[in-house]
Amino acid sequence: MKDRSLVKYTREELGQVPDETDWEKVDAMTDEEVYQNALNDEDAQPTDKTFWQTAPLPSYLMNVDSDILKRKGVSNDENAND
Repeated sequence: MKDRSLVKYTREELGQVPDETDWEKVDAMTDEEVYQNALNDEDAQPTDKTFWQTAPLPSYLMNVDSDILKRKGVSNDENAND
């Protein structure tokens, strides 16, 4: 199992982290292969409309006026400004 601990980096530190992505391999993959690899990753499962209708809003949207959210197609039953 992967280590699930969080690590914080500064912008400068992130600039020093080597890119270990095999971009040639990624570029050679078909869309179907990318999709199948995502399905095999427990952290990258597909979502559907129902998921997004019931997903909690990020904290930075919690105090956005509900009328604005509704115009954008987002519902927020917990919005403090209702």
